[in-house]
Amino acid sequence: MTWLLRLLFLVMIFLLIQKVISYIFGGLFSSGGRKKSNEVSSGNKAIRGRMVKDPQCGMYVASSLAVSVQEKGQTLFFCSEDCRAAWWSENLFGENHPCWKGGKSFEPYPPEFNETFKQRIRARDNHSCAICRLFGNNVHHINYIKDDTVPSNCITLCYSCHAATNHNRDYWQIELDRLMIARQHHYFEVV
Repeated sequence: MTWLLRLLFLVMIFLLIQKVISYIFGGLFSSGGRKKSNEVSSGNKAIRGRMVKDPQCGMYVASSLAVSVQEKGQTLFFCSEDCRAAWWSENLFGENHPCWKGGKSFEPYPPEFNETFKQRIRARDNHSCAICRLFGNNVHHINYIKDDTVPSNCITLCYSCHAATNHNRDYWQIELDRLMIARQHHYFEVV
């Protein structure tokens, strides 16, 4: 009878060791039967989907795990956000970028948009970003027209929010106009 208890004890120890090793090494000893050709094992889960090639690094990844982007009517799959960002920066610049406005960013600013003017705008706005209220050091033209350099068309933004306003410009022009009106109302109440 004691040999049976010893055998049972050894079997339990073996199963415990198997579970620990399986947990550590991701299922080397797991029994789940044969995998289908479009399933990949990831720990205890089966990942379904076809394998797709990352256009940036060439690595293959399951479509269900890939970072996908719609570009010119087709879906591109990337193995990571880093690869997507690298591909984006290498392929979507200049005329290929969705925000391209015919090279307007290369046009010079008028002489009135100088450091003295910008300091006045920053001081007026208490060096506070109009969007997030953090420290702001960028002066932005609300209507995106560089030659319209007047205080009512300029607002202080932080670096991150200033970068965000370069996308969906129609939305940001309306939103920043609204913020300027609210700030002007506040200035009149304080004085």
